[in-house]
Amino acid sequence: LVMYALWYRYIKKDPAESVRLLLGSTSGLALLLLGESYRDGIGVYINREESSKYLRMAADKGSAHATFLMGQLMLRLTSQQEAESLIQQAAKWGDTDAQACLGMIYLESDNTSTVKKFEAVKWLEMSASKKNATGQLELAKCYERGIPEFNFQKARELYASSAELGNESAKAALTMY
Repeated sequence: LVMYALWYRYIKKDPAESVRLLLGSTSGLALLLLGESYRDGIGVYINREESSKYLRMAADKGSAHATFLMGQLMLRLTSQQEAESLIQQAAKWGDTDAQACLGMIYLESDNTSTVKKFEAVKWLEMSASKKNATGQLELAKCYERGIPEFNFQKARELYASSAELGNESAKAALTMY
């Protein structure tokens, strides 16, 4: 995490040099950062194939966040089932963004059964408990809709916590309370 933060601080100074330095490394973190660089065009031109290649290599080295990012990429490009499987794997490894995303996938699926709703809440609660702003926001919405129960006080607390973390949608939702 510290190396991740330092890299993002350094990249602002010289993005191209940052990417050049990472290209020689085979660490999971370096591969994740390369994947993100090619995805976002940081120090290099945007290249989905290169991004996918480096994210896949980082995921193969056990990076939960790279696995989540691969799942997100696949949601947009290819198989929903394969993408969901990757996101689920990253969620199980503890990636809070993946946990929030998986909860949202379960809530938004065409055939959302009661079991899927409770599974969604389980993942959102995991994410929210680790201070993930999106997880908190989406869990608050669940409580407003009565999933697993109506609890407007809990929803308000979650919106407030998410807003403190900078979530603009949560800040807007708080104006209703």
